[in-house]
Amino acid sequence: MECDIAPCPCRAARIRQIEVTGAKLWGITLALTDAAAGKVGHLLDATRAAQHQRELADRLETQWQQTLTQGHALRLEADCTESGYAFCYVCIAKGHWQIPKNAFLEYDIAIPYDSVRASGGIDLTGGTVGSVRDAGLGIHPSQSNDPRGVWHHHKDSLDALDGKTFEQVAIATDGSNCPKGRYKGCFKNIRLTDGAGRDLVRLYDDGATLPCGQAGIAPNGGIKGMARWEIQVIPAASALGAAPARALVMKDGVAQDDFSAYPLGSNGAPAWKITDGAWVVKDGLFVGSNCNPLGWIATGADAGDKSWKNYRLSLRFKMLERGSDWRDGVWIGFHNSAGGQWKYSLNLEARNIVLHKANRGAASNDHNPLAEVPWQPDAGWHKVIISVTGNHLVVELDGRKIMELQDDNQLDAPPLLSGGITLCARRHTSSTGNTEVAFADVEIREIK
Repeated sequence: MECDIAPCPCRAARIRQIEVTGAKLWGITLALTDAAAGKVGHLLDATRAAQHQRELADRLETQWQQTLTQGHALRLEADCTESGYAFCYVCIAKGHWQIPKNAFLEYDIAIPYDSVRASGGIDLTGGTVGSVRDAGLGIHPSQSNDPRGVWHHHKDSLDALDGKTFEQVAIATDGSNCPKGRYKGCFKNIRLTDGAGRDLVRLYDDGATLPCGQAGIAPNGGIKGMARWEIQVIPAASALGAAPARALVMKDGVAQDDFSAYPLGSNGAPAWKITDGAWVVKDGLFVGSNCNPLGWIATGADAGDKSWKNYRLSLRFKMLERGSDWRDGVWIGFHNSAGGQWKYSLNLEARNIVLHKANRGAASNDHNPLAEVPWQPDAGWHKVIISVTGNHLVVELDGRKIMELQDDNQLDAPPLLSGGITLCARRHTSSTGNTEVAFADVEIREIK
């Protein structure tokens, strides 16, 4: 039960005791003047308003989720014939529209698990607008990188284009570094809105037919480096396709990922959650690049479960490129907690291998790591094993023990006793060059 205690004048009365039974007392404010009481009342009103906004946002999110499996979606497919720069713009609606004042372009996109790339978007072309993608609004299809296997909502302001006209609606994929293979992208709920939930122009209403009857390459867009394109109208419920075999799920005390279960170009979803940098599965390797942690703790690709306690993490890595900052390199996080904010981090830098810790607001840095040993990076493959049992930590590199310690509340913070793992290819923002690391054969084995 929640209860707000509104401000009320108590004048000269004294509050001698407050007793709360069977509930949590989260706060009490004593205001000695009418002005102070007014401030308390304003604070309570603001708290209620914020709660109302959260509830409204939750309702809208629920309503949106319900629409995603209803009606139909348009699926663009095309072959990228050679790796490199490639694009394909296909017109799905024709007419003559004017962009209303203060309008937003909104649509939903889903990249199926087996698509070779994740970029895609909507373009409005022709008329006086020319093309929305080239209007400098930051909504070019090549700038998207939506996660595979989920619907994602795009909402882009068209304020700068008030009153301009367009004549075609195109769905597209665009960008450099496209792997060779088949692209797939699904689109629905394409419309112009007022930004507050009211439709101004419906461009595709999730119907069973293509708005323009027959699709064609958009005249202000075109196709390059791609072939065998097609547009299909499909049930929205089937847009995502079948998920790949789930890796890194604990079974009989072992969780493994050899990166063989993902389509070419995958970012490791759904087993890996990308929080920093760019990640791609290729040739049985998980390649990460240019992660930029704020401190000394790994961020990048997260996996595993917060319930994992005593375990042995083993993996192989190879440095493909390294940035110029001496801390750049392979960073490995383990026993992640607090949503990945708190964890241990084994950082293989240019000078040393160091073990860092962040927990409950305390964090180590260059001057107080938990452990440190000399190290000189190279371009070869290496195997690291990290074993954690309670607060006892052991690190092995290429079959040799390099660290062993007890975390007896170091940094005046308790040890981290459970959590998943993080892979990181660290590159500082001031570094020249790139950091790119290949990871392979990740295994978590329970220690009993």
